[in-house]
Amino acid sequence: MKVSLFCKRIIWVLLLISPLVFSNKIRLYAGEKTPVKLSYSFDWKIPAQNAGYFVALSKGFYKDEGLDVTLSDGSGALLNLKLIGTGKMFMAASQAPQIVKARADGIPVVSVAVLLQYKGDIILSLEEKGIKLPSDLVDKKVGVLFGTSLEDTYKALLAKAGIQRKEVQEVQAMGGVRSALLLTNKVDALTTGYFSSDLYGVEKSGKRPGVMDVRDFGIEWYSNVIAVHEDFIKNNPDLIRRFVRASLKGWEYIPQHQDETVQIIMKYRPETDKEYLKWSIGQIVPLLTNKDTERFCFGIQTGERWDKMQEDLFTSGYTQKKVPATEFFTNDFLPEYKK
Repeated sequence: MKVSLFCKRIIWVLLLISPLVFSNKIRLYAGEKTPVKLSYSFDWKIPAQNAGYFVALSKGFYKDEGLDVTLSDGSGALLNLKLIGTGKMFMAASQAPQIVKARADGIPVVSVAVLLQYKGDIILSLEEKGIKLPSDLVDKKVGVLFGTSLEDTYKALLAKAGIQRKEVQEVQAMGGVRSALLLTNKVDALTTGYFSSDLYGVEKSGKRPGVMDVRDFGIEWYSNVIAVHEDFIKNNPDLIRRFVRASLKGWEYIPQHQDETVQIIMKYRPETDKEYLKWSIGQIVPLLTNKDTERFCFGIQTGERWDKMQEDLFTSGYTQKKVPATEFFTNDFLPEYKK
């Protein structure tokens, strides 16, 4: 049978768009021998921030679920969500504040599990500077990582304290050993995190760090999440359930096996500073759990906390629209969750 040129072109177009349209439905069969191949992108390149995934891969937790998972570094939490929204990925690592931003912008992404119950963001200074409150930042020179989730936290902190950004001397503090900016008095404070190389660098210098934990001022946001396109959730609930179950198993393994976790990550990222990695794993562990995980289960999310985070982000100007908290998350794929 002859196929017209027009029909050939139609077939060619369908083949081009098929990864976008039809990959949203992956057939899974009970007991199938061939593992399902999955690519999962981190939101950034910090090994400790993705520790649980490395553990799940190394310990065979994904394999036990019939999954052949490939892990890769990413280039930003919001970028991952945009790629999911356009169909170039169906699932990836991201950050909770960026989920709020994406939903406000109409991107249909959903958090199916929270890995870190808190972002662990801080304002870092030297103890001798006496910077303990947001108001202490007025007229000070603050190093800000513009365009990152750290800036979002910083903006929310100032907004809660009623401080205008023009009251602070903000400077770009991107890349390199940023702790050197503090140690050489080029800035008075830095926007950073508990498991960052910035805090580590100050501690290693012998100087006493000054740490302003944003949680003490009402910024209690979720951090690392597993983000999925809502259509993929509808079409592939079993795959999501498998991936989440294996991933959570990896993250829950860390607190009691920190040295082993370091060894596992070094296997996949041998270029990592081992001493810093061990320190940062220890910093992350307290962020994995809280009263909600004790009451419900690991990975839990609540509408109350999503709502509060959305309010903070709206007030600070990061988002211009509010949506129902139920659009941000689902707990349906948490293996131990009981409604």
